[in-house]
Amino acid sequence: MPVSYVRNFGWLLAGRFFRLTVGLTVSVWMARHLAPEAFGELNYMMSLTAIIGPFAAVGLDGLVVREIIESREDVGETLGTVFWLRLVAGSVLYFTLLTVWWLKFGNGRELWMIALLGFDLILQCANVFDLYFQSQSQNAWTVLAGIISLTIASSMRVLLIAQGASLEYFAGAVLLEMALWALFLAIFYARRNLRRIRWRFCARRACALISKSWPMVVSAAAIAGCMRLDQVMLRVFTDEESVGVYSAAIRLAEAWYFVPMFLGTVLNPWILQGRALGAETYRQRLTRFYAYMLWSAVLLAGILWIAAPLLVNQLFGEDYLRATTPLRIHLMGGVFLTIGIAAGKWYVAEEHTIGVMRKAILGLATNLLLNTLLIPRLGISGAAIGAASGHFAANILYDLMDSRVRPQLGLKLRAFALWRVGLS
Repeated sequence: MPVSYVRNFGWLLAGRFFRLTVGLTVSVWMARHLAPEAFGELNYMMSLTAIIGPFAAVGLDGLVVREIIESREDVGETLGTVFWLRLVAGSVLYFTLLTVWWLKFGNGRELWMIALLGFDLILQCANVFDLYFQSQSQNAWTVLAGIISLTIASSMRVLLIAQGASLEYFAGAVLLEMALWALFLAIFYARRNLRRIRWRFCARRACALISKSWPMVVSAAAIAGCMRLDQVMLRVFTDEESVGVYSAAIRLAEAWYFVPMFLGTVLNPWILQGRALGAETYRQRLTRFYAYMLWSAVLLAGILWIAAPLLVNQLFGEDYLRATTPLRIHLMGGVFLTIGIAAGKWYVAEEHTIGVMRKAILGLATNLLLNTLLIPRLGISGAAIGAASGHFAANILYDLMDSRVRPQLGLKLRAFALWRVGLS
């Protein structure tokens, strides 16, 4: 494997580990300081903007990286077009969100918090710099921007906790982190490429990109809904305190996701090389890949399952003890999500974007249906069941419904029998 790839993997791992340790630690302090009700209100509003976010991104991430790699002479046109598409889309969504919220709820503290948190819809245009760095295997700059912005914003959060600040100031700290990330990405890009690449908007390129990306927009929105819809619906059916307790469970459940994601990034070239070597080699490598991902998830989820009561009590305190049950349910759902991350490499390799969209919609629909039925009866446990069932529907059940994907289900099921797969 080229040295640049290894270096990139090292930077990505370092960035994820730093975010896990620093981000989770400060989140725990925030949760203790704000108490479940205020912590739930903050997470509810962050979930709202997260669900809208994929529409501002216009579903162009993977497509743009490929365009830059394949058409190096048109890099400036690609970057400029995507930047303006995202800026316009984000601005329209941001001001629409503010207008709808103001008309429905009036002018109060929540409107100001939505204004702060929702500004990320506009700042997503800066993600273009990250896409360029990805295309050049220069992820170190993105990771460095994330580390700097998280360090400054986390220091601000700690200061706010020490000062006993109210909730809206913590929303401002979220905006500060996002703004600093965008700023440092722009600075790092400018220092390396300011004179070499001239950006320009091209309407023809914009139409071509949108025509290719719309399935990914729907997919990303559905996936964001699967990850955040439960918190929004909890607020609708219950209260902020339940959202706060549930958010604590999610923070712990998602803490280990970086392991299978990193493993998938590292092994993806191995999968693609296997595809080039023939159908049988490709099938064998996919099966082993599913086994690696599945059993790493089972091992980590099992450890956290056993430690769940102790972790919740020691990290978040007695006010959040109810988070233990939804945490354990999310850990089970995380195993199916890990299988989905692994299968995602196959979807990309086979360019089956319609399948990605359909399975994401199935997961969202399952999540929505079960949340509607179970949250009024089971509260936060019902929300967790809905989320876990959505992962199962998208990453296992969908395989039965798509003839092109159905063979992958056999490979996934075979991965459960680790002794039959082999690890070499």
